[in-house]
Amino acid sequence: MGDRPWRDEIPARAMPVSGVVARLPHKMQSLFMEIVGAKDPGLLAALQAEDEPTETEEGAVEAILADELATQMGPPDWEPTGRGIAIEKMIKQFFVLWPLVRTKE
Repeated sequence: MGDRPWRDEIPARAMPVSGVVARLPHKMQSLFMEIVGAKDPGLLAALQAEDEPTETEEGAVEAILADELATQMGPPDWEPTGRGIAIEKMIKQFFVLWPLVRTKE
């Protein structure tokens, strides 16, 4: 179990990984599906059906992940838990793949 007990709490994948979720690193996919699916199953379904998120979907993902990260900050120094660190990495990776500011080519 170690410093990451949340790994044992993640249920086995109930739906196949596809679309946007499949473009995330494999080790992030289950946690992403758990968090987004719990807060907005419709959003998760849309992201599974698309190769790129819309700007609205990006904003929704950012809000969901930020809210979840906020629950993973522990006193006394408000540093993230192991799960929080994983969420921070996932947020960074999501926005590396799909930056909020899009450039026109």
